[in-house]
Amino acid sequence: MRLMVWMIAFIPAVAVVSAQEVPEQTDNITTLNVQKAQELAARETFLSFDTLKELTSEVAAALATHEGVLLLNGLEELSLEVAEALSGNTRPIYLNGIRSLRPGVAKELANRPSWINLDGVRQIKPQDALLLAKRPGGVSLAGLRAINPEVAAALAWHPHELHLGGLVDLSPEAALALGGHNHWLFLDGISELQLQTAAVLSLRIRRVRLTNLTDVTPEVVAALGRGNNVPLSLDRVGTLTVPVAMALARHQGEVSLNGLKIIAPDVAAALTQHRAGLSLRGLTKDNHPRVIPILAENENIVLPEWVSEL
Repeated sequence: MRLMVWMIAFIPAVAVVSAQEVPEQTDNITTLNVQKAQELAARETFLSFDTLKELTSEVAAALATHEGVLLLNGLEELSLEVAEALSGNTRPIYLNGIRSLRPGVAKELANRPSWINLDGVRQIKPQDALLLAKRPGGVSLAGLRAINPEVAAALAWHPHELHLGGLVDLSPEAALALGGHNHWLFLDGISELQLQTAAVLSLRIRRVRLTNLTDVTPEVVAALGRGNNVPLSLDRVGTLTVPVAMALARHQGEVSLNGLKIIAPDVAAALTQHRAGLSLRGLTKDNHPRVIPILAENENIVLPEWVSEL
């Protein structure tokens, strides 16, 4: 009997403590009230909410008092009221669950001084793109699947590196509109590049990264080298022909081909003519015996670590 009385008395006490506790792993929080938000905002570390799908303006205002980074990637929609409430936080904010921007939200976000991540946004209006691009802090829109020349022209105003890794294609017209952008342009989602687009990127873009190219032609390589001789990160390329190798050898920028595992001796001979820095860290021991000695003649070629053991 005493044991039963003790258990009955103990259960409410545990329930009260559990209701008041705020979990250490904030990514597991699915609902949040103002009181809990205030407690969390007082923490000195960043706050991440991957499963919190909704937020009231009152709770947002409480979280905005946090002096660290806010990761609200669980949010699927962002109202103007919540965007305004979050403006009190001046540190970087991550809103990668947002798929589209409601009217007025881009303007409110543009007032933030720090970096904004909107990698979930699939499409954007030119006026919203311009508001976000002109803001002093950086913005990431790596989720955009396609951009027209109007959106590209707006994004070209961005003064920092521009992350557009969600693009799977880029027209020559859109590439031309991006020409005013004067910082790093990340196009890591494009696997094949149109010849005209390659020429425009080289001539008009200061720095561009294309790490997802899986197939390149001699013409595309030559086009990329006509202007600013952008570094070529071609680590997804799995095979290389002699004509492409010869074109890469003439490229005046750095070239990375770390995805190549086996190349023919004549391809190796063509690549040795490159003088601006070439990385072939992925080559295996299964190559023809002549390949490594041929490549080793060029001190500007970076070979795998196992080569030093030979």
